[in-house]
Amino acid sequence: MIATLFYFFIFSFITSYIIIRYFLIGFKTKKENKIDRWGISTKSHFGGLAFTVTIIFVLLFILIFNYAPNYYHISFGLKGIASEYKIFIGLLFVVIFTSLSGVLDEFENLQPITKLLLQTITGFLLIWSGFIIPISDNFIFNYVFTILWVVFISNAINMFDNIDLALISFSFVILIILIIKLFLNDFPIAYLIVSISYLGCFLCFSIFNFYPSKLFMGDVGSFQIGAILSALTIKVLWVDYEFESFKIGIYQLLLNNLIFLIIILDVILVFSIRVSKKRNPFKGDINHLSHKLQKIFHSPNISAGILSFLTLLLGIVFIFLSEFSNLTFINNFIILTVSYILPVSVLSYFVLKNID
Repeated sequence: MIATLFYFFIFSFITSYIIIRYFLIGFKTKKENKIDRWGISTKSHFGGLAFTVTIIFVLLFILIFNYAPNYYHISFGLKGIASEYKIFIGLLFVVIFTSLSGVLDEFENLQPITKLLLQTITGFLLIWSGFIIPISDNFIFNYVFTILWVVFISNAINMFDNIDLALISFSFVILIILIIKLFLNDFPIAYLIVSISYLGCFLCFSIFNFYPSKLFMGDVGSFQIGAILSALTIKVLWVDYEFESFKIGIYQLLLNNLIFLIIILDVILVFSIRVSKKRNPFKGDINHLSHKLQKIFHSPNISAGILSFLTLLLGIVFIFLSEFSNLTFINNFIILTVSYILPVSVLSYFVLKNID
């Protein structure tokens, strides 16, 4: 299995490199400079198409060569196999749909309400594919919560793409955490293939996105990353969610969101600042965490590295609490609470001290 995953990683890296180096870097845009973008906006904003093309090949390989066994291991009958194939067919649709949505946004500058509608459609596509958060016994509530999760993560991911290397390094770390969970919980190899393939794409793209970047991933990439990370976390983080009691339900809710704490905090802070200053909460500015750290360290690369390192630390805590901790519930809850309070307090201080 390790050899297979290594081959897919290399394939994804090389394919992405060829697409970016020989096709996408020279694809210039004519967008005006924006205050919420870092760098020269005449660079190509279509780097995410390298993910699209590569992952379409990977998903087709999974479907054609029977790498999608029955996920739930209930039976090997037609129904079980068909449901698993539906998951990866659904992922294929999602990759294509989010990529097309991103291309459309790059050319037309879609309004926030239109983006919200497209993200909601993505949520329905994932539900159709079998990505549903079982937060309750009510399937309607589960569907609504799933769509809200997809929309929120997609928006947070999209907003985090505001300086060179920030989103790609964050997504790289999140994928590593999810891959560890996939290994530890004996998930089918198809999920690992998709995750490892994206990891190869991200590593390749980071070479071109390292400041000073040669291109941006654009909404083509950020829309797709938001949808894929939403889908993977639904399977990896939420599959065993059980609301046995209020305290356990809250604990699991906080634990499942721990690895996304940085982007969740980023959204809360920038929206709060915009509303307090009576600005449009959906209009970009330079009050993001990455902007404030860049102002302090005078380097987008260092800023992105710090936020990704913090996410890695949160991921280590998450893996420990979800897989290895033999501590009491109270002790686990204390560790989780501290893991929220420390980064939130420190990062909020830096942002609120330097509001623009």
